[in-house]
Amino acid sequence: MKVINKSNEVIYKYKKLHNSGELPSPSKTPIIFPIFDNPRMVIPLSGYNDEKLIQNNEKFIVEENVNDFYLLIANKDPLLLRKLYVLLTGRSELVRFKTLGFWQSRYFKYDENSAKEMILEHAKHNIPLDNMVIDTDWRKASDRGIGYEIDTSLFPDMSGFFAFAHKNDVDIMFNDHPEPLEGAKNVFSLEEIKYRKDNLSRLMELGLDYWWYDRNWTTKLISPTKHISPETLGDYLFNDITKQFNISKANNDLVYRRPIIMCNVDNILNGDYKKIFNSASHRYSIQRTGDIDSKLDSISKEVYNLIRGTSNEITYINSDIGGHIGNPTKEEYIRWMQLGTFEPIFRIHCTNSVARFREPWNYDEETLNISRKYINLRYRLLPLIYSKCFDNYFSGEPLFKELSFNYRDKKSRNIKHEYLLANDILISHFGKKPSKILSKNSYIGKVEAEYFTNPDLIGEPFYKESLNEVRLSLSHEPPVKGMSPYEFSIRYRFKLRFNKLTTLSVTSDDGCTVFVDGVKIHEDKSMHGLSSSSLGKFEANKLYDFVIEYYQHGGEAGIYLSTYDDLAILNRTYLPKDEWIDAFNGKIYSKNRMVSKDINVIDEMSLFIRGGSILPLVEEENRAMDLDYSKLYLDYYPSKNNEDYQTLYEDDKETTAYKLGNYRVANISSKFDKTNNEMVISISKVKGNYNDEINFRDVILKYHLLKGMNKVKEVRINDEIVPFKIFKKDSSLMPLSATDSSRCEKTLVVKFKIDLSKNYVIRFKL
Repeated sequence: MKVINKSNEVIYKYKKLHNSGELPSPSKTPIIFPIFDNPRMVIPLSGYNDEKLIQNNEKFIVEENVNDFYLLIANKDPLLLRKLYVLLTGRSELVRFKTLGFWQSRYFKYDENSAKEMILEHAKHNIPLDNMVIDTDWRKASDRGIGYEIDTSLFPDMSGFFAFAHKNDVDIMFNDHPEPLEGAKNVFSLEEIKYRKDNLSRLMELGLDYWWYDRNWTTKLISPTKHISPETLGDYLFNDITKQFNISKANNDLVYRRPIIMCNVDNILNGDYKKIFNSASHRYSIQRTGDIDSKLDSISKEVYNLIRGTSNEITYINSDIGGHIGNPTKEEYIRWMQLGTFEPIFRIHCTNSVARFREPWNYDEETLNISRKYINLRYRLLPLIYSKCFDNYFSGEPLFKELSFNYRDKKSRNIKHEYLLANDILISHFGKKPSKILSKNSYIGKVEAEYFTNPDLIGEPFYKESLNEVRLSLSHEPPVKGMSPYEFSIRYRFKLRFNKLTTLSVTSDDGCTVFVDGVKIHEDKSMHGLSSSSLGKFEANKLYDFVIEYYQHGGEAGIYLSTYDDLAILNRTYLPKDEWIDAFNGKIYSKNRMVSKDINVIDEMSLFIRGGSILPLVEEENRAMDLDYSKLYLDYYPSKNNEDYQTLYEDDKETTAYKLGNYRVANISSKFDKTNNEMVISISKVKGNYNDEINFRDVILKYHLLKGMNKVKEVRINDEIVPFKIFKKDSSLMPLSATDSSRCEKTLVVKFKIDLSKNYVIRFKL
């Protein structure tokens, strides 16, 4: 089959494929994009509920090798393609407002008292907190992370703990590493459905708010087809069980608490992006990139994951902020917190073997203060972020998006370390270029490998062989035929010589011990995902004798050596064609250019505001639901060249009522009226069916007195002259502050009250 246009050109040629959710990059959007529903899975109306399935005589149907496919006519428009894509395959459901606030998480064996203390500790340090994760040790079978029985020696009154958390306005998430029910054929077996539904629902009945469906170390849920991953099916069943529970609590199948889960992006393995293998997993809420390292090169990888993930409609993709493993320096930790501020979900997390957990008070007072400033910046931006979440739900426009959605020049098409919030905030992060696999030329002779059937190199080797390099990558597979995929070890002996001064690192899943010339230089016997550790610098033209003892405990296995450049800091930001204002120093840049920032200024990041932007902000609070929308700051960066358009979206922040139209929007725009030499702001009356107690709104319109737009003669609101005040700059402020003053320049501030049922036009006469 072919599709031919009016000019008799072939614009699509049929080729049978399996289901995939990998969309083309914005700059490579085709005229026609195919979506294949192969295999085809039919989900019954009863959902993942054994009782209803039996009652209605329904079942899950999986059909292999079918010819269902759809052609999306995108006409090379990347936003149109995504709009069509989510209309066909399903939207990324709108999250609850609280989930956009700050998350505390760590792999840690809490008990009831220490968990309560963690909530109170945030208040003590004046750090916002909306969500807290209790990792797998809440259960009795915590050594393997299975089962659903509460460890009452840790939490004797679990419902009481939930009540305490909710009294402090904190929602709680439990981690679950689900193993398939013994004897169940796959996830759609009735006994598996009953087991999972009953147990997940029982914990939610006690007061649990969210489930984290985590990958398992040694086994997985069982998919009925090799072409749909267990991860995606787990996403579905955890989400559907939560949905049905919320419906039953609300006694309403239309309006109920939005179902939220966290899961692992099924095409990213511990920070390494592969490919989206289906067009269903993007629908399921919050998605984590896995057990990542804490160095600056991991920040660069996570920015890439964010950009690529959101481009593929994984809207709420997020990292373990601070790194799952490793020990970030003060400077590295602050860079992670800056990334978290501008990720879809701001969730700190790490494993239990690190030197410092990721709460900011575990560093010094300066780090705590800087972290607080960035967390507060996040909360001030939540009205804008939440509005863009709705835009994503409605039209598929990415919440955070790569530059090539808006700019089509060659450099913008190739930039993968910068991104946009709305069309107005350009974000870039300090990172490092990824390390490179150690060249085989550095190996002198062969690598002698000895394999042991235990994790402790005990006894005689099961197998020996000679290799060209240290490089292992396995997924639930044995390294040698006849061995188990789990609980084994390998001893590597080899020699290295480098042709220049070289910084070497070892990357492994799980731990390893490294000896150089008989001296132990690295030891890690913990269980974790693929992560890197520096082994230090090695001289040129010197022969080194290496021994590496590798330990594998479960799940994936991998180890390799790599080199990296200590000085390869990514500190240059490309500013595409537009006016851009450095949010930290107020410098204005125009046209296409590269800008460098000083990495030694740790409290600043690369953050630029597009000229013409008008950004809705609110005063920060320590809980997202306490943010006061009745007092709205409009942060305006006037431009004679650029216009802006924002939609302020509001709903009840909690339920699915928005799907029935129970929301409201107000349009806010800016432009330059050349005829009258005026900067013009328009605020529309609200439209929609959502009603709360806010019928009037106090507006603080902050006009930045930028060069060329700083001589304002008068201000009129709906043609009536109104007073204004000029405020000096205050260099102690953060960018995008909900204050009268600005960090970088003088401001002109107009304060007025608006009736939400009326339109307003504000004119600044130059």
